[in-house]
Amino acid sequence: DQRSRPFDLFRGMANIDNRIEESEFMEPVEHDDTQPGPLPRRGGTELALMSTSMDLKTAIMYSASRTPLIFKIKTNGFRQRGGNIAALSCFPEEVEVLYPPLTYTCSRRAASSA
Repeated sequence: DQRSRPFDLFRGMANIDNRIEESEFMEPVEHDDTQPGPLPRRGGTELALMSTSMDLKTAIMYSASRTPLIFKIKTNGFRQRGGNIAALSCFPEEVEVLYPPLTYTCSRRAASSA
């Protein structure tokens, strides 16, 4: 079933302050999403709708700046994903997956190309 297969989503952000690398947000946190229990305390919450894409090139396009940031969001099934809105989008080629407001994200690993 397509809904239960794992795949990655990407979120590109432009002009991100370099201090984010030094913040607690970027510290990796061990957490098993399949087990009940408290969420890790590091990370952040998106107050608005959170746009992601199944296409890495789209995330790279949206992060184009002197200080880009690209999130790779690993999902293991439909319960960990937002809604695919490509059919409703003016830009269906971006293959946009939208998460609801107040989506919480945390970093499991940070890598830098600099």
